[in-house]
Amino acid sequence: MTDAPLSPNPLGDAAATEDQVGLATAAIGAGLATSIALLSLVTWWTFRLALASGIDSVTALSPDAAHVNMITYGIVATLVTSGGVAWWLMMPIRSTYRRFGLSMVAVLGGFVLGAVITTIVRETLGTALLPGAAAVAALLAVLGVRRARRLARSPAP
Repeated sequence: MTDAPLSPNPLGDAAATEDQVGLATAAIGAGLATSIALLSLVTWWTFRLALASGIDSVTALSPDAAHVNMITYGIVATLVTSGGVAWWLMMPIRSTYRRFGLSMVAVLGGFVLGAVITTIVRETLGTALLPGAAAVAALLAVLGVRRARRLARSPAP
């Protein structure tokens, strides 16, 4: 009795049959840029609400304040949206495991990049320029979405 030859691919039948690295890269980039744009807007709006409330120290902070809710729910909405953008763009990738993992890269990377970029912009250029940073990131997100959609429609070489 002879056994069937072992596949050289460690993933066996679950291995991808086409090259979708470009699609995944564009989708992750679009998710990252979406996260940066949304975090910039959330940060800007939070600072506007905090200034309007007139707090002068952290000890006077009320957990029910509008700016506290804005930053809390804004960050959650940003994470869900950036992951959703990456997930949606990677629709041609049939493996949900791969799509989820790559979407999480966009979520976590976008949060870190967004936090760093918004902090740098706010500290060096001022809070008033955060919408400008959001506009630049939104433009990059649109370009990433267009590239990913184009790659999803084109046949793999």
